[in-house]
Amino acid sequence: MTPDEVRAAAGLIPFADHAGVGGRRGTGRTTRVLCEALAAASEGRRVHVVAARGERRVHLERQARDLARKAGLSLEKVRILAPQEPHKLLSLPREDLVLHDHY
Repeated sequence: MTPDEVRAAAGLIPFADHAGVGGRRGTGRTTRVLCEALAAASEGRRVHVVAARGERRVHLERQARDLARKAGLSLEKVRILAPQEPHKLLSLPREDLVLHDHY
């Protein structure tokens, strides 16, 4: 499954058509990162998403759960990390994917 297929399965509108919350359009980076993570996980890869700040970790976990539920995918192979946990990235196998949220 590709990130675009994850977006479609979750019922998300294309980024170009998105007005954002309160009329403000965000960049969509977080959603793109999570779609990429779920797409890679759907192909059997383990994925680690690093939040930009510790307090963003909870938000990312909630957003990832919601996106996975809507797309009918599992979060079993996706892990959200706080930036204070870089030591958890040191011993990862080379085939694991590490993505970074902005913010």
